[in-house]
This record gives sequence, C-alpha cells and structure tokens, in this order.
Amino acid sequence: MRIRLAGHPIHPMVVHFPVALWTAALTADAAGWSSQNPLFWTLSFYAHAFGDLAGAVAVLTGWLEFTTIPRATRAQDTAVGHMLVMCSAWLAFLVSLAVRAYPPRAPSTIWPTAIAAAGWLTMAVGGWLGGQLVYRFGIGVVRSE
Repeated sequence: MRIRLAGHPIHPMVVHFPVALWTAALTADAAGWSSQNPLFWTLSFYAHAFGDLAGAVAVLTGWLEFTTIPRATRAQDTAVGHMLVMCSAWLAFLVSLAVRAYPPRAPSTIWPTAIAAAGWLTMAVGGWLGGQLVYRFGIGVVRSE
C-alpha cells in the first residue's frame, strides 16, 4: 500500500523527526553530564519521548512502503535489513526513555545515555541502508517519462 501526500511518499517525510529528536536527546544528555544543568535532562527526556512517538509513525509508514517492494530482490533484502536495524534503534531509544526518571532529572548512572548512544549509532546504520533503498534501488522514486 503506497501512501502519498501530493504525490510524495510519506515515509521519507516523517523519518527526519525521530532522527532530529533522538540526536537532540543525545546531545542534551551530553550537555547534562558536562554541565549538570537540570534543563538538559528535561530537554533530553522530552526529545526521547517525542522521538519515540515520531519513530512509531516512521515505522508504520515504512512498513506500508515495504509492502510495495518487489519480492525476492536485493532491494527487498536491503529493506528488511533497514527495517530490522531501525526498529532496533527505536527500541533502544524506547528503553532509554523507560529507564529515565520522571519527572526528568539527572540519571543515577550512565546507562540511559549509553543505551541512547547505541540507539543513535544503530540509527546511523539504518539511515545508510535507507539511503541505499532510495539512491541505489530507486524505492519511492517516481521516474519521469
């Protein structure tokens, strides 16, 4: 099932939100650890939360795009890898959020930040695979006539 907005695929439009929010969350964590300013822990918490919500939308729209990829092709193999890696990144950020305190405050250990960092690195690999889908295999690209 292809979902489009004005002829453009939705998935590439929405993926930028979790990427930006998770990057902001990890950056806020680093700032929180270095400055001990509680504002950064609050920013990180909410960037994680909204990034996880945006990630859920990206996963859903990505799944819908996945169903349109021709079967038994290298593009489908890459898409499966992309999907598994990005779902792993989403899960890492969800776990990082779950182990944080509410209301937001400095964590007692480095683990929430370490999990987020692993999620960010995983997300970077998944983003590269997503780029392969578009730029190498032309997934979601409308060819001009």
